[in-house]
Amino acid sequence: MEQNNKCNFGKCDKNAEFHVVFALGANATHPPAMSSPILSVCKEHSDVEWKDVCDDNGWKLITSQFEGKGLMPPLKEFSWIEIIPIKK
Repeated sequence: MEQNNKCNFGKCDKNAEFHVVFALGANATHPPAMSSPILSVCKEHSDVEWKDVCDDNGWKLITSQFEGKGLMPPLKEFSWIEIIPIKK
């Protein structure tokens, strides 16, 4: 993603300062798979939560993609989102 992109949250047009990524874990002992950025947000929207970026249908799609590749699918209890500052 470009460094000078706009916030993708709602109809916000401020400059994005953070990327939102999924950390998708299959269990407590294995490091999670990290997604590419799924959303870019400004400082005002950097309090985005899981429910803001992934509903039940989205979760089914994520797990089916892992299963389709023959990988152990992530479990919700070992998954979260991370808010990462965009490097300038």
